[in-house]
Amino acid sequence: MFECLNCFLLFFLKNEKLLEVKRAHIEQRKQETENEFDAECTFKPKLNGFKFTNLPSFEERNRAWLANREQQIELKRKLDENRDLEGCTFHPEIVSFKP
Repeated sequence: MFECLNCFLLFFLKNEKLLEVKRAHIEQRKQETENEFDAECTFKPKLNGFKFTNLPSFEERNRAWLANREQQIELKRKLDENRDLEGCTFHPEIVSFKP
């Protein structure tokens, strides 16, 4: 394909220069697109700078949620258990026998 090393180097350098030009063009188009997009965005939120520094960590919040969930499940289980016994009309009288 290439008869001499110099021909190859010239070909390589031309292609490298072409790639640089294409990359620059792509970057320029990307920047123009971002600028157009930013020009269309007129909403600028006003942030008060509130920081979430006093909040518990994710692990602490997760543990608290899990404990609350287990407590709610236990409460529902007890309520369901009592609800099952509401329809019972038989109440035995238990007499303790001591010899």
